[in-house]
Amino acid sequence: MEPVSHARVALGVGLGAALLQKSDTVASTQVALDPAVPLPRGGGGELDPLNTVGLALLAYGLVQLLSKVVDKLPVGRGEAPPASAAAASGGGFTVEDRKRLERVYEQAVADRQRLERLEDAVREQLAVHQRLIGQALDELREVHAKLDNVLRKLRALWTRMGSRRKDRG
Repeated sequence: MEPVSHARVALGVGLGAALLQKSDTVASTQVALDPAVPLPRGGGGELDPLNTVGLALLAYGLVQLLSKVVDKLPVGRGEAPPASAAAASGGGFTVEDRKRLERVYEQAVADRQRLERLEDAVREQLAVHQRLIGQALDELREVHAKLDNVLRKLRALWTRMGSRRKDRG
């Protein structure tokens, strides 16, 4: 793919936009770009050649622009250029960038390990708390059963005392 100057891309985009406009109204441009609306046809029933050329120029300009952007990306190029060449051309990582990235990575790994240790400690504390709550509930059930037994005995005693008072009176 040949390199394209910015003037060529601007010319292609400008021509494409100019050719897509049929009149001074915006509605006609929106109708021409809407895929649901059929393209206007000339008198002979064929597509308007100016629209076709305009679309082709617009597409060509966009492809050229995208190729420049993709060429700047440092990924997917097989073998990476040397760091000095990458730094000189403005793309890729410098040695300082790599050191910073390594430090950030090491910090992230350390943070992850710290989080894992905290998770383990929280799990252990949760298990201890659940066990203690279970023991407290068991003791509460036992105390409740004892209180029910004492209450039953008190009611029986109360009824006996009440029946004796009736006998005296």
